[in-house]
This record gives sequence, C-alpha cells and structure tokens, in this order.
Amino acid sequence: MKLDHCMVDIETLATDEDAAILSIGACMFHPDGDVNRSGFYRVVDLDSQQISTGYGRKVSAKTLYWWMEQNDMAWKAVFRASTKLHLDSALGELATWYHQHNGSNIWSHGSNFDLVILAHAYRTRAMKLPWAYRDTRDTRTLFALARDMGAPAPDKTRPGDKHHALGDAIRQAEWVIQATQFIKVGK
Repeated sequence: MKLDHCMVDIETLATDEDAAILSIGACMFHPDGDVNRSGFYRVVDLDSQQISTGYGRKVSAKTLYWWMEQNDMAWKAVFRASTKLHLDSALGELATWYHQHNGSNIWSHGSNFDLVILAHAYRTRAMKLPWAYRDTRDTRTLFALARDMGAPAPDKTRPGDKHHALGDAIRQAEWVIQATQFIKVGK
C-alpha cells in the first residue's frame, strides 16, 4: 500500500493566517490502514518570524495564555526544544520531505487552520507551496460524514502527546483510517 497521503499539524501562537508557527509535524499514511509514525517534526525559531518588528507573523495574547495552561510535555516540546529552525528552513524541509514521500493528498484537522497558515507562510516567504490546492483534504468533513452514517466520533481521550505537532498528526491520520474503514464497511 502506497503511503501517499500526508497529515499535517502545526502548533502556533495565534489562530489567524499570519500566526507565528511554533512547530510543524506531518506523517505519511493511507486511508486504507497504514501510518508511517516516524514522520516529520520541526520546531520553528520565533526570532526568524520577525515578531518583534510588527511586520512578521503574529502572536495572540489569548493563545499565549492558552499555551501557559498546557501540560509540561507540550510546553517543553516547543519552548524548550534544543534545536529550532529558521522558518524558511522548516518550510523548505517540509516541502522536500513531502516531495520525497510522493505526497498526493495533504490533510489537516479542519480546512481553515493548519494548511491556511502554512500556505500564508510559504507565500509571504516567497516560497512555492509544495502541494496543489486541489490536493487538500479536511478531516472534520470526513468525520462528520462518518458520524452521519453512524460512526462514533474520534476518541480524543486516548493518552498521547497532545499539542505535539507530530503526535497530533499521527492521531489524526489514525482517525481518518477509522472513519474511512467505517464508511467502506458500513459499520
């Protein structure tokens, strides 16, 4: 089975398209049942996003306060990481990784957050978006369709590294597989 679907998740310091990006996680998977858990994970250096100048990516006080309430593991993964990449490097490495894995569909949990923020970052950095607009997929739409057919909602209580971009990407890919299986089998 060719793992050509990519699930991407990002952690940010705001919720608008120009949000400062803390980390990028992605994994390759196939909706028929396989996930590559090794994936892609990069923490992004905030200084590379020109936040202090007022002309770069944005930080929201509300989102910053939200981060302060998260568990130590999530907080340390992005704020205490020993290696942080310049935003341009992180975006370039994501594009290279996506192409090396022959990505043909790119998924995110919702249509108006992760991929919108990444597309804005690529555009404002004058970098080519690695995927075509027609290749984007939205988990929430799939999950709603599956629920309409009687599937249970994804189990969000499962232990794991919540608010870790790669951990969230893997979990979301697993949910896509579950929803796809339910729709195909009808139970």
